[in-house]
Amino acid sequence: MKTCILVMLAIICLAGWSGAVEPTPEAVPDAQDVAEDVNPSPAVSLTTLSAEQVARLSPLHSEMRTILLSEQADVLALTARMADIPDRIAVLELQRQITDRKTRTQIELLAVQGRYARQEGRVEQADEAEKAAASLSEQLEVRAIEREE
Repeated sequence: MKTCILVMLAIICLAGWSGAVEPTPEAVPDAQDVAEDVNPSPAVSLTTLSAEQVARLSPLHSEMRTILLSEQADVLALTARMADIPDRIAVLELQRQITDRKTRTQIELLAVQGRYARQEGRVEQADEAEKAAASLSEQLEVRAIEREE
């Protein structure tokens, strides 16, 4: 169970990094790259799937894709704003907002994973996902408090 959570966290981290970069045509996987059971392999980014691949996603992966695409749009918008700001303090604040957005994405992904695990009777995995989400939420709150001080 812990291995599954660690694998999913690795996927989240990789998706977060790839989400900040404009995908190239070479980065778009072929339909063959997606497993036959419609669940993408860890090497396939959920944000760069073709329409056909998206249609074949499981409900879990479909929800995760929606969360990742939302993050990608937010991060791209924040990054675009950085180019127009000469003030280093303001740029630093935008970087903090990007970091917080990525953390919220991880929290959302863990919540979805936990919900599906619980629905499927995998209570231990659901508990682990919920604990990880709670830990990240606490970190987010601590960062917010530190900024106010």
